[in-house]
Amino acid sequence: MTYNDSYPTEPIGGGNPYRRCKSCGRSMPAINGRLEGHHEDCAWRISQTFPYGITQKSESDASLPDQMAQLAGLAGLLGLKKAADFLLHLGFPPSS
Repeated sequence: MTYNDSYPTEPIGGGNPYRRCKSCGRSMPAINGRLEGHHEDCAWRISQTFPYGITQKSESDASLPDQMAQLAGLAGLLGLKKAADFLLHLGFPPSS
């Protein structure tokens, strides 16, 4: 395991000498250089887990089951139970 402190930080404040992750708010001592130390829904953690993002591929690049597996994997990482919750989490409007 590699120690990683390349995430953006900000002061915790209130006289506390430590800094925290700007994305999830967890303190640097709590993170302790571990990717898993960030909250599961931390934008920085997700960007490191999926460095190329979740992209829409054409039918020639990937099948629908492959795309759904990728979506389910990210939803699992975020701790969401259903893909619909995941889409709402991303800001997509609810289906009617």
